Amino acid sequence: MSLVSLLALALAQGQPPSPPVFPCSQVAIGYYSAGAELGMAESQIETADASKDSEDRQRRLDTAVEHYLMVGNLDGDEAVKACALDGLAEVYGPTRLNKPDKLEEVLGRRFVIKPEDLEPVYRLAALQEARGAADLAEQTLVAAETAHPTDAALKKRIADLRARRGK
Repeated sequence: MSLVSLLALALAQGQPPSPPVFPCSQVAIGYYSAGAELGMAESQIETADASKDSEDRQRRLDTAVEHYLMVGNLDGDEAVKACALDGLAEVYGPTRLNKPDKLEEVLGRRFVIKPEDLEPVYRLAALQEARGAADLAEQTLVAAETAHPTDAALKKRIADLRARRGK
């Protein structure tokens, strides 16, 4: 099943309202394991960003990924898991590990967890378009439109993408 199909399925099933958005450190309070893993991941990223040694930087970013994945495997609040996915997206992004396939997967999972937040969808569609998959980018945005039929910014992004494609 494609990522767009998974997004559409999640939207069709409806999602319960999510808790208010707080910084990850506050969301993870009460989830000791998740909070500890998030903290260790953030520490590894800070150290990696300051490192002059490329092997050390790579090792620390890989370790940060492991910590974020641990949070995703823990039972717990979806807001905490969303924070972990946001962290993974940053690590997999072009300024750190530059792994677009992994980034696409993480952004799709992030949207499924918190469909009210369109920023991951915008990033996913932009990444897909930049990788030459404009059809898939359009499908991603249209799938998100099902959950947000009146969102003007989303409609504009769809129209802009179609204009760039000559549709």
